Amino acid sequence: MPTVKVKITGWLRETLTSSPSSPEILVSVPEGETLSAMVRRFAVENPCFWEVISDTMNQGVGRDVIVILNGSIVNPYDCDKLFLKEGDELVFLPMVAGGSGPQSIVG
Repeated sequence: MPTVKVKITGWLRETLTSSPSSPEILVSVPEGETLSAMVRRFAVENPCFWEVISDTMNQGVGRDVIVILNGSIVNPYDCDKLFLKEGDELVFLPMVAGGSGPQSIVG
């Protein structure tokens, strides 16, 4: 079976992995498995993963997580069309929001 390297970054890594220093997970994927199928299968095996990244409305990855496959951002509508293969690198990148906006320094 092909192996895909999955990287989980930022707050997702802190939430999902027991070792914050190890953001990479090697996942075996059946030949011909799509990105969507791998995410669903991985979520069944790791329920916390699905709780954190899912959008239950469309049964896919939520809007606050960017999925990157081999260095390219994945269009959420293409996940059923992307077939994973040996050596692929998949990154789940959480969006960051918040902050106080631009600050002016008076002095």
